[in-house]
Amino acid sequence: MNHIPRPLLDECVMVCLDNILIYSKALDEHIRHLRQVFKILWKEQFYAKLSKSEFSLNQVPFLEHVISARDVNMDPKKIEAMKQWKQP
Repeated sequence: MNHIPRPLLDECVMVCLDNILIYSKALDEHIRHLRQVFKILWKEQFYAKLSKSEFSLNQVPFLEHVISARDVNMDPKKIEAMKQWKQP
């Protein structure tokens, strides 16, 4: 999957397996990035499932972390689950 949006990797796209994260600083820029990614996916005959998609979020859970414009943190749900583990 990484080869598909290659021109946009590290500019506005992160890919892990079949997850695509599109990031932008402003809404108008985000819309432009979305169009670019969708155009590449369409050209390569890949399609995003609307029911699994979320758009224009201020923060997003991704790979056991919560990513926002300010920082990257571990997912609080994962931290809480780890706190519940019994000690060996």
